[in-house]
Amino acid sequence: MVPPDAKGAFTSLSAWVQGGVQAPEITIVDRPKSPREHAARALCRLSGNPEDVMFERRPMWMSFLEEVDVVLQMALSENAWRRLLAHDEEMAPAQSDTPEEFLNFADLAIHRAKATGRGRAETFMPALGDVAIARRAFVQELECAFKRDEFELFYQPQVNAQSGKLVGAEALIRWNHPQRGLLAPADFLDVLSESTLANSVGEWVLRTASARLAQWRAWGLDIRMGVNLFAAQFRTGRLLKTVSAALSDNALPPDALELEIVETILLRNDVTTRRLLQDIRGLGVRLALDDYGTGFASLSVLKRYPVTSLKIDRSFIVNIDKDPENAAVVNAIIYLAKSFGLDVIAEGVETVSQMDFIKDHGCGEAQGYLFGKPVAASAFECRYLRPGSAIVDACLLPV
Repeated sequence: MVPPDAKGAFTSLSAWVQGGVQAPEITIVDRPKSPREHAARALCRLSGNPEDVMFERRPMWMSFLEEVDVVLQMALSENAWRRLLAHDEEMAPAQSDTPEEFLNFADLAIHRAKATGRGRAETFMPALGDVAIARRAFVQELECAFKRDEFELFYQPQVNAQSGKLVGAEALIRWNHPQRGLLAPADFLDVLSESTLANSVGEWVLRTASARLAQWRAWGLDIRMGVNLFAAQFRTGRLLKTVSAALSDNALPPDALELEIVETILLRNDVTTRRLLQDIRGLGVRLALDDYGTGFASLSVLKRYPVTSLKIDRSFIVNIDKDPENAAVVNAIIYLAKSFGLDVIAEGVETVSQMDFIKDHGCGEAQGYLFGKPVAASAFECRYLRPGSAIVDACLLPV
């Protein structure tokens, strides 16, 4: 049992990102029995995904599980940390005096390694500390924004590619920044998704979008709602309950809700995530694989996970009528989706020629500026609901 006051100590700042490795969400490194001998040198990341692990000088006889067990048994106290530095000063950077600092530095190195590609090693440099300070300040600003209700959901229409009729809307978060004005997700979503705030914001998005959909459906607008999930929501153990509550609290039919997930969540291929998605699908909720084609998901992912639709990434729709490679990718995804019995929606449709292409090649649905930009709920209602709650039933395809 690891003592609650145990401190982590790090013997290197190199962060080796090893995809697929699962590790405990704790911060511990071994206590070497001697400075140079069979120490299981490991780093378990404290913040974010518990999937980044570093091993150095592992004894040949020690299995992965045995190594983790050794790490758990050898948590360092503050005094032991000081002794380690005395034994092996070259292992500690000059900028670090405490285990906490070493933890923060290693975490920054991990972030840099993840950003530059899988299987890479990065060593902490002082410049990363400046970035960390700015990042922490930004996270604090996001936390204040959430408390002050500065986040807002915009909605973008999704249409039937053949008829042009409205079939759904995707809820997209915006930030009404008091100084910088309305901010798009590209301005803050990466930091938000990796912060401890991600799950709370994700739950708020799900509740807010579900309540809005219930209101629209009560007015007669028979559409579904697409809601993006953060990876953090898969690690809390609350996602299934949150989805169930969103449906029951708003009296929504399950298939009126479509949860959008990215390929990286599925690439972990862990049993817990698969069971969670199966349970959500068991409720009748739709599951869309977002930005399909840009990640590393294999065909086997479509067999293992209960997704109901594929969303073709906008990067393949650009110049689809002129770029034979983009056209080939889109055709392949449409064929793949049909073979698996999945719906398919093209994102980023902006021109009539793009729409004609996906329509002619059997794509079921489309989303993009050609039909409407993301807008606030009031503007969406003005566009698709007339005074007196009469539904606008006009075709959204341009004449």
